[in-house]
Amino acid sequence: MALGILCAYGVLLRLGRGRGFSPDRLGNLVAGLVLAGLAGARLFFVVEHWDQYAGDPAAALRLWEGGLMFYGSIVVAGLALVAWCAARREPMLPMLDLFAVVVPLGQAFGRVGCLMNGCCYGRPSQSALALAYPAGSIPWAEQIRAGLLPLDAPASLPCLPSQLFEAAGCLLLFFALLALYRRLNPPTALPPRDAPRPWAGAALAAYLALYGALRFVVETTRADERAHPFGSPFTISQTIGLGAIALALALLAVLARRRRAAAARRPDDARAGVTLTEVLLATFILGVCLVGIMQGLSACVGVFHASTFVKEASNVLARGDAEHPLVVSGDPEDDLAVAADGSLVEGWTYERECLEDEDEDGLYLVRTTVRQGRGGPGNERVYERLVWAPAAGTGGAP
Repeated sequence: MALGILCAYGVLLRLGRGRGFSPDRLGNLVAGLVLAGLAGARLFFVVEHWDQYAGDPAAALRLWEGGLMFYGSIVVAGLALVAWCAARREPMLPMLDLFAVVVPLGQAFGRVGCLMNGCCYGRPSQSALALAYPAGSIPWAEQIRAGLLPLDAPASLPCLPSQLFEAAGCLLLFFALLALYRRLNPPTALPPRDAPRPWAGAALAAYLALYGALRFVVETTRADERAHPFGSPFTISQTIGLGAIALALALLAVLARRRRAAAARRPDDARAGVTLTEVLLATFILGVCLVGIMQGLSACVGVFHASTFVKEASNVLARGDAEHPLVVSGDPEDDLAVAADGSLVEGWTYERECLEDEDEDGLYLVRTTVRQGRGGPGNERVYERLVWAPAAGTGGAP
Protein backbone atom coordinates (compact mmCIF):
# COMPACT_ATOMS: atom_id res chain seq x y z
CA MET A 1 0.00 0.00 0.00
CA ALA A 2 2.84 2.37 0.84
CA LEU A 3 4.43 1.70 -2.56
CA GLY A 4 1.11 2.42 -4.25
CA ILE A 5 0.77 5.74 -2.42
CA LEU A 6 4.29 6.77 -3.44
CA CYS A 7 3.73 5.86 -7.11
CA ALA A 8 0.37 7.64 -7.19
CA TYR A 9 1.93 10.69 -5.53
CA GLY A 10 4.69 10.81 -8.14
CA VAL A 11 2.19 10.72 -11.03
CA LEU A 12 0.04 13.31 -9.24
CA LEU A 13 2.93 15.78 -8.99
CA ARG A 14 3.91 15.23 -12.63
CA LEU A 15 0.38 15.82 -13.90
CA GLY A 16 -0.32 18.72 -11.60
CA ARG A 17 2.94 20.56 -12.24
CA GLY A 18 2.12 21.02 -15.92
CA ARG A 19 -1.42 22.18 -15.24
CA GLY A 20 -1.00 24.95 -12.72
CA PHE A 21 -1.15 22.98 -9.46
CA SER A 22 1.42 23.88 -6.82
CA PRO A 23 3.65 20.88 -5.87
CA ASP A 24 4.04 22.14 -2.29
CA ARG A 25 0.30 22.49 -1.84
CA LEU A 26 -0.32 19.08 -3.37
CA GLY A 27 2.27 17.49 -1.04
CA ASN A 28 0.63 18.89 2.09
CA LEU A 29 -2.79 17.92 0.78
CA VAL A 30 -1.78 14.33 0.04
CA ALA A 31 -0.38 13.87 3.56
CA GLY A 32 -3.70 14.89 5.09
CA LEU A 33 -5.74 12.81 2.66
CA VAL A 34 -3.70 9.67 3.41
CA LEU A 35 -4.51 10.03 7.13
CA ALA A 36 -8.17 10.71 6.37
CA GLY A 37 -8.27 7.72 4.03
CA LEU A 38 -6.79 5.35 6.63
CA ALA A 39 -9.29 6.55 9.22
CA GLY A 40 -12.19 6.09 6.78
CA ALA A 41 -11.01 2.65 5.68
CA ARG A 42 -10.83 1.49 9.29
CA LEU A 43 -14.16 3.09 10.20
CA PHE A 44 -16.05 1.40 7.37
CA PHE A 45 -14.43 -1.97 8.13
CA VAL A 46 -15.42 -1.77 11.80
CA VAL A 47 -19.00 -0.83 10.86
CA GLU A 48 -19.25 -3.74 8.39
CA HIS A 49 -17.81 -6.20 10.95
CA TRP A 50 -19.28 -4.63 14.09
CA ASP A 51 -20.18 -8.04 15.54
CA GLN A 52 -16.43 -8.66 15.96
CA TYR A 53 -15.87 -5.37 17.81
CA ALA A 54 -19.07 -4.99 19.85
CA GLY A 55 -17.56 -6.82 22.82
CA ASP A 56 -14.26 -4.92 22.65
CA PRO A 57 -14.67 -1.51 20.93
CA ALA A 58 -11.08 -0.59 21.78
CA ALA A 59 -9.94 -3.25 19.29
CA ALA A 60 -11.09 -0.92 16.52
CA LEU A 61 -8.04 1.24 17.26
CA ARG A 62 -5.56 -1.62 16.79
CA LEU A 63 -4.79 -0.95 13.14
CA TRP A 64 -1.77 -3.26 13.17
CA GLU A 65 -4.15 -6.23 13.43
CA GLY A 66 -5.46 -5.45 9.93
CA GLY A 67 -8.90 -4.64 8.65
CA LEU A 68 -9.41 -1.85 6.11
CA MET A 69 -12.17 -1.17 3.58
CA PHE A 70 -11.21 0.73 0.44
CA TYR A 71 -14.55 2.44 -0.12
CA GLY A 72 -14.24 3.93 3.35
CA SER A 73 -10.97 5.58 2.42
CA ILE A 74 -12.46 6.96 -0.82
CA VAL A 75 -15.56 8.39 0.89
CA VAL A 76 -13.78 10.01 3.83
CA ALA A 77 -10.76 11.23 1.83
CA GLY A 78 -13.10 12.53 -0.88
CA LEU A 79 -15.13 14.50 1.66
CA ALA A 80 -11.90 15.83 3.17
CA LEU A 81 -10.74 16.95 -0.29
CA VAL A 82 -14.06 18.69 -0.97
CA ALA A 83 -13.85 20.45 2.41
CA TRP A 84 -10.26 21.53 1.69
CA CYS A 85 -11.24 22.97 -1.69
CA ALA A 86 -14.16 24.83 -0.13
CA ALA A 87 -12.01 26.24 2.69
CA ARG A 88 -9.22 27.33 0.30
CA ARG A 89 -11.65 28.43 -2.42
CA GLU A 90 -9.95 26.15 -4.90
CA PRO A 91 -11.85 24.90 -7.99
CA MET A 92 -13.30 21.60 -6.82
CA LEU A 93 -13.85 19.57 -10.01
CA PRO A 94 -10.36 20.14 -11.50
CA MET A 95 -8.81 18.98 -8.21
CA LEU A 96 -11.12 15.94 -8.02
CA ASP A 97 -10.25 15.07 -11.64
CA LEU A 98 -6.55 15.13 -10.85
CA PHE A 99 -6.90 12.77 -7.89
CA ALA A 100 -9.36 10.50 -9.72
CA VAL A 101 -6.65 9.70 -12.27
CA VAL A 102 -4.05 8.45 -9.78
CA VAL A 103 -6.29 6.66 -7.27
CA PRO A 104 -6.60 3.46 -9.39
CA LEU A 105 -2.80 3.18 -9.50
CA GLY A 106 -2.66 3.13 -5.72
CA GLN A 107 -5.55 0.65 -5.64
CA ALA A 108 -3.71 -1.76 -7.95
CA PHE A 109 -0.72 -1.90 -5.60
CA GLY A 110 -3.02 -2.17 -2.61
CA ARG A 111 -4.79 -5.22 -4.01
CA VAL A 112 -1.46 -6.96 -4.58
CA GLY A 113 -0.84 -6.32 -0.89
CA CYS A 114 -4.22 -7.92 -0.14
CA LEU A 115 -3.12 -11.01 -2.05
CA MET A 116 0.10 -11.24 -0.04
CA ASN A 117 -1.82 -10.77 3.22
CA GLY A 118 -4.46 -13.34 2.27
CA CYS A 119 -7.44 -11.03 2.76
CA CYS A 120 -10.17 -10.18 0.23
CA TYR A 121 -9.82 -13.70 -1.21
CA GLY A 122 -12.11 -15.34 -3.75
CA ARG A 123 -14.46 -18.30 -3.79
CA PRO A 124 -13.08 -21.88 -3.88
CA SER A 125 -12.68 -22.89 -7.49
CA GLN A 126 -11.05 -25.48 -9.74
CA SER A 127 -10.25 -22.79 -12.29
CA ALA A 128 -6.72 -22.66 -13.70
CA LEU A 129 -6.48 -19.17 -12.14
CA ALA A 130 -7.22 -20.41 -8.61
CA LEU A 131 -4.55 -20.06 -5.89
CA ALA A 132 -4.08 -22.07 -2.69
CA TYR A 133 -3.01 -20.25 0.49
CA PRO A 134 -0.63 -21.84 3.03
CA ALA A 135 -1.61 -23.12 6.47
CA GLY A 136 -2.15 -20.28 8.92
CA SER A 137 -3.48 -17.88 6.28
CA ILE A 138 -6.88 -16.20 6.51
CA PRO A 139 -8.56 -18.35 3.79
CA TRP A 140 -7.14 -21.53 5.37
CA ALA A 141 -8.53 -20.60 8.80
CA GLU A 142 -11.92 -19.56 7.41
CA GLN A 143 -12.29 -22.78 5.40
CA ILE A 144 -11.45 -24.88 8.45
CA ARG A 145 -14.02 -22.91 10.48
CA ALA A 146 -16.59 -23.59 7.75
CA GLY A 147 -15.83 -27.32 7.80
CA LEU A 148 -14.35 -27.37 4.31
CA LEU A 149 -10.90 -28.53 5.45
CA PRO A 150 -9.50 -30.83 8.15
CA LEU A 151 -7.46 -29.26 10.93
CA ASP A 152 -4.22 -30.70 9.56
CA ALA A 153 -4.72 -29.41 6.00
CA PRO A 154 -1.39 -28.16 4.59
CA ALA A 155 -3.08 -25.46 2.49
CA SER A 156 -6.45 -23.94 1.71
CA LEU A 157 -8.69 -25.01 -1.12
CA PRO A 158 -7.79 -23.24 -4.39
CA CYS A 159 -9.51 -19.84 -4.46
CA LEU A 160 -10.16 -17.35 -7.22
CA PRO A 161 -7.60 -14.49 -7.05
CA SER A 162 -10.18 -11.72 -6.62
CA GLN A 163 -7.39 -9.37 -5.54
CA LEU A 164 -5.56 -9.80 -8.85
CA PHE A 165 -8.78 -9.38 -10.83
CA GLU A 166 -9.30 -5.98 -9.25
CA ALA A 167 -5.60 -5.05 -9.45
CA ALA A 168 -5.55 -5.74 -13.21
CA GLY A 169 -8.78 -3.80 -13.71
CA CYS A 170 -7.49 -0.83 -11.70
CA LEU A 171 -4.24 -0.76 -13.66
CA LEU A 172 -6.14 -0.63 -16.95
CA LEU A 173 -8.43 2.00 -15.51
CA PHE A 174 -5.44 4.13 -14.50
CA PHE A 175 -3.97 4.17 -18.01
CA ALA A 176 -7.37 4.92 -19.55
CA LEU A 177 -8.05 7.81 -17.15
CA LEU A 178 -4.52 9.12 -17.68
CA ALA A 179 -5.10 9.28 -21.45
CA LEU A 180 -8.53 10.86 -20.96
CA TYR A 181 -7.20 13.47 -18.53
CA ARG A 182 -4.38 14.49 -20.85
CA ARG A 183 -6.83 14.74 -23.73
CA LEU A 184 -9.25 16.95 -21.81
CA ASN A 185 -6.66 19.00 -19.88
CA PRO A 186 -3.75 20.16 -22.05
CA PRO A 187 -0.70 21.61 -20.22
CA THR A 188 -1.07 25.21 -19.12
CA ALA A 189 0.79 27.68 -16.92
CA LEU A 190 -2.45 29.22 -15.65
CA PRO A 191 -3.58 28.38 -12.10
CA PRO A 192 -6.53 25.95 -11.84
CA ARG A 193 -9.09 28.68 -11.15
CA ASP A 194 -8.12 30.59 -14.30
CA ALA A 195 -7.48 27.77 -16.81
CA PRO A 196 -10.41 26.99 -19.14
CA ARG A 197 -11.65 23.47 -18.38
CA PRO A 198 -14.96 22.85 -20.18
CA TRP A 199 -14.90 19.16 -19.21
CA ALA A 200 -13.89 19.55 -15.57
CA GLY A 201 -15.39 16.55 -13.76
CA ALA A 202 -15.28 14.14 -16.72
CA ALA A 203 -12.32 12.14 -15.37
CA LEU A 204 -14.04 11.92 -11.98
CA ALA A 205 -17.26 10.69 -13.59
CA ALA A 206 -15.36 8.11 -15.66
CA TYR A 207 -13.60 6.83 -12.53
CA LEU A 208 -16.82 6.56 -10.52
CA ALA A 209 -18.66 4.71 -13.29
CA LEU A 210 -15.90 2.32 -14.33
CA TYR A 211 -14.60 1.49 -10.87
CA GLY A 212 -18.14 1.11 -9.55
CA ALA A 213 -18.85 -1.43 -12.31
CA LEU A 214 -15.51 -3.20 -11.80
CA ARG A 215 -16.00 -3.52 -8.05
CA PHE A 216 -19.58 -4.74 -8.46
CA VAL A 217 -18.37 -7.61 -10.68
CA VAL A 218 -15.33 -8.47 -8.56
CA GLU A 219 -17.52 -8.71 -5.47
CA THR A 220 -19.31 -11.70 -7.03
CA THR A 221 -16.03 -13.65 -6.89
CA ARG A 222 -15.29 -12.88 -3.23
CA ALA A 223 -15.65 -15.50 -0.49
CA ASP A 224 -14.67 -13.52 2.61
CA GLU A 225 -17.49 -12.46 4.89
CA ARG A 226 -19.52 -9.64 3.33
CA ALA A 227 -22.29 -7.62 4.98
CA HIS A 228 -25.60 -7.08 3.13
CA PRO A 229 -27.22 -3.81 4.27
CA PHE A 230 -30.95 -3.82 4.97
CA GLY A 231 -31.21 -7.46 3.90
CA SER A 232 -30.52 -6.60 0.25
CA PRO A 233 -28.89 -9.12 -2.12
CA PHE A 234 -25.98 -6.71 -2.63
CA THR A 235 -22.96 -6.26 -0.39
CA ILE A 236 -22.02 -2.86 1.03
CA SER A 237 -19.37 -2.47 -1.67
CA GLN A 238 -21.82 -3.38 -4.43
CA THR A 239 -24.36 -0.91 -3.04
CA ILE A 240 -21.75 1.86 -2.96
CA GLY A 241 -20.66 0.88 -6.47
CA LEU A 242 -24.20 1.27 -7.79
CA GLY A 243 -24.40 4.64 -6.07
CA ALA A 244 -21.10 5.67 -7.67
CA ILE A 245 -22.41 4.72 -11.12
CA ALA A 246 -25.59 6.75 -10.55
CA LEU A 247 -23.52 9.72 -9.35
CA ALA A 248 -21.28 9.46 -12.43
CA LEU A 249 -24.26 9.48 -14.79
CA ALA A 250 -25.71 12.51 -13.00
CA LEU A 251 -22.37 14.31 -13.25
CA LEU A 252 -22.08 13.53 -16.96
CA ALA A 253 -25.61 14.88 -17.48
CA VAL A 254 -24.63 18.13 -15.73
CA LEU A 255 -21.49 18.39 -17.85
CA ALA A 256 -23.48 17.79 -21.03
CA ARG A 257 -25.94 20.53 -20.07
CA ARG A 258 -23.08 22.93 -19.42
CA ARG A 259 -21.61 21.99 -22.78
CA ARG A 260 -24.89 22.77 -24.55
CA ALA A 261 -25.11 26.10 -22.73
CA ALA A 262 -21.56 26.93 -23.83
CA ALA A 263 -22.47 25.98 -27.38
CA ALA A 264 -25.37 28.42 -27.32
CA ARG A 265 -23.12 31.24 -26.08
CA ARG A 266 -19.99 30.53 -28.15
CA PRO A 267 -20.60 28.12 -31.01
CA ASP A 268 -16.98 28.25 -32.22
CA ASP A 269 -15.52 27.39 -28.80
CA ALA A 270 -18.09 24.66 -28.18
CA ARG A 271 -17.18 22.80 -31.35
CA ALA A 272 -13.56 22.52 -30.21
CA GLY A 273 -12.29 19.86 -27.84
CA VAL A 274 -14.04 16.65 -26.76
CA THR A 275 -17.76 15.96 -27.01
CA LEU A 276 -19.95 13.92 -24.67
CA THR A 277 -20.29 11.27 -27.39
CA GLU A 278 -16.51 10.87 -27.47
CA VAL A 279 -16.37 10.48 -23.68
CA LEU A 280 -19.12 7.84 -23.67
CA LEU A 281 -17.56 6.04 -26.64
CA ALA A 282 -14.16 5.97 -24.93
CA THR A 283 -15.80 4.54 -21.80
CA PHE A 284 -17.50 1.80 -23.84
CA ILE A 285 -14.29 0.92 -25.70
CA LEU A 286 -12.42 0.74 -22.39
CA GLY A 287 -14.99 -1.71 -21.02
CA VAL A 288 -14.71 -3.94 -24.10
CA CYS A 289 -10.91 -3.86 -23.96
CA LEU A 290 -10.96 -4.69 -20.26
CA VAL A 291 -13.08 -7.80 -20.87
CA GLY A 292 -10.89 -8.88 -23.80
CA ILE A 293 -7.64 -8.46 -21.87
CA MET A 294 -9.00 -10.37 -18.87
CA GLN A 295 -10.09 -13.22 -21.17
CA GLY A 296 -6.67 -13.26 -22.83
CA LEU A 297 -4.85 -13.33 -19.50
CA SER A 298 -7.13 -16.12 -18.32
CA ALA A 299 -6.32 -18.19 -21.42
CA CYS A 300 -2.56 -17.63 -21.06
CA VAL A 301 -2.56 -18.54 -17.38
CA GLY A 302 -4.71 -21.58 -18.17
CA VAL A 303 -2.20 -22.87 -20.72
CA PHE A 304 0.70 -22.32 -18.31
CA HIS A 305 -1.17 -24.03 -15.48
CA ALA A 306 -2.05 -27.02 -17.67
CA SER A 307 1.53 -27.54 -18.85
CA THR A 308 2.91 -27.22 -15.33
CA PHE A 309 0.24 -29.57 -13.97
CA VAL A 310 1.02 -32.32 -16.53
CA LYS A 311 4.71 -32.17 -15.65
CA GLU A 312 4.07 -32.37 -11.90
CA ALA A 313 1.48 -35.13 -12.34
CA SER A 314 3.99 -37.21 -14.33
CA ASN A 315 6.48 -36.81 -11.48
CA VAL A 316 3.90 -38.01 -8.94
CA LEU A 317 3.05 -40.97 -11.22
CA ALA A 318 6.70 -42.02 -11.42
CA ARG A 319 7.10 -41.80 -7.64
CA GLY A 320 3.91 -43.74 -7.09
CA ASP A 321 4.94 -46.52 -9.47
CA ALA A 322 8.30 -46.76 -7.72
CA GLU A 323 6.64 -46.90 -4.28
CA HIS A 324 3.92 -49.34 -5.42
CA PRO A 325 5.44 -51.61 -8.11
CA LEU A 326 3.16 -53.19 -10.71
CA VAL A 327 3.81 -56.78 -9.50
CA VAL A 328 1.23 -59.59 -9.28
CA SER A 329 1.72 -62.36 -6.74
CA GLY A 330 -1.88 -63.47 -6.22
CA ASP A 331 -5.13 -61.83 -7.24
CA PRO A 332 -4.22 -59.08 -9.77
CA GLU A 333 -7.21 -56.93 -8.82
CA ASP A 334 -6.00 -56.83 -5.21
CA ASP A 335 -2.26 -56.73 -5.87
CA LEU A 336 -2.40 -53.86 -8.34
CA ALA A 337 -4.92 -51.73 -6.46
CA VAL A 338 -3.54 -48.87 -4.32
CA ALA A 339 -5.65 -46.76 -1.96
CA ALA A 340 -5.20 -43.00 -2.16
CA ASP A 341 -1.60 -42.32 -1.11
CA GLY A 342 -0.95 -38.70 -0.17
CA SER A 343 2.54 -39.20 1.25
CA LEU A 344 4.48 -39.06 -2.04
CA VAL A 345 4.34 -35.33 -2.84
CA GLU A 346 2.75 -32.72 -0.60
CA GLY A 347 -0.67 -31.70 -1.88
CA TRP A 348 -0.94 -34.67 -4.28
CA THR A 349 -2.50 -38.15 -4.07
CA TYR A 350 -1.76 -41.31 -6.04
CA GLU A 351 -4.59 -43.84 -6.43
CA ARG A 352 -4.68 -47.02 -8.53
CA GLU A 353 -7.36 -49.57 -9.39
CA CYS A 354 -7.33 -52.77 -11.46
CA LEU A 355 -10.41 -53.57 -13.53
CA GLU A 356 -11.74 -57.10 -13.89
CA ASP A 357 -10.35 -59.25 -16.74
CA GLU A 358 -13.66 -59.80 -18.54
CA ASP A 359 -12.08 -61.44 -21.62
CA GLU A 360 -9.98 -63.81 -19.45
CA ASP A 361 -6.95 -63.21 -21.64
CA GLY A 362 -4.62 -62.30 -18.77
CA LEU A 363 -4.60 -58.59 -19.63
CA TYR A 364 -5.78 -56.31 -16.86
CA LEU A 365 -6.56 -52.62 -17.32
CA VAL A 366 -4.87 -50.60 -14.58
CA ARG A 367 -6.23 -47.10 -14.07
CA THR A 368 -4.11 -44.65 -12.05
CA THR A 369 -5.48 -41.29 -10.92
CA VAL A 370 -3.14 -38.52 -9.83
CA ARG A 371 -4.89 -35.65 -8.01
CA GLN A 372 -3.84 -32.26 -6.77
CA GLY A 373 -5.77 -31.15 -3.73
CA ARG A 374 -9.30 -32.51 -3.89
CA GLY A 375 -9.12 -33.11 -7.62
CA GLY A 376 -11.85 -32.09 -10.00
CA PRO A 377 -11.62 -30.66 -13.52
CA GLY A 378 -8.15 -29.34 -14.25
CA ASN A 379 -6.67 -30.79 -11.05
CA GLU A 380 -6.48 -34.51 -11.72
CA ARG A 381 -5.03 -36.74 -14.44
CA VAL A 382 -5.93 -40.36 -15.26
CA TYR A 383 -3.45 -42.84 -16.75
CA GLU A 384 -4.53 -46.24 -18.14
CA ARG A 385 -2.14 -49.13 -18.77
CA LEU A 386 -2.39 -52.87 -19.48
CA VAL A 387 -0.72 -55.37 -17.15
CA TRP A 388 -0.27 -58.96 -18.20
CA ALA A 389 -0.94 -61.62 -15.54
CA PRO A 390 -1.78 -64.93 -17.34
CA ALA A 391 -2.28 -66.90 -14.14
CA ALA A 392 -2.52 -65.96 -10.51
CA GLY A 393 0.73 -66.53 -8.69
CA THR A 394 2.90 -66.61 -11.82
CA GLY A 395 3.89 -62.99 -11.70
CA GLY A 396 3.10 -60.17 -14.08
CA ALA A 397 4.92 -57.77 -16.26
CA PRO A 398 3.74 -54.22 -16.95
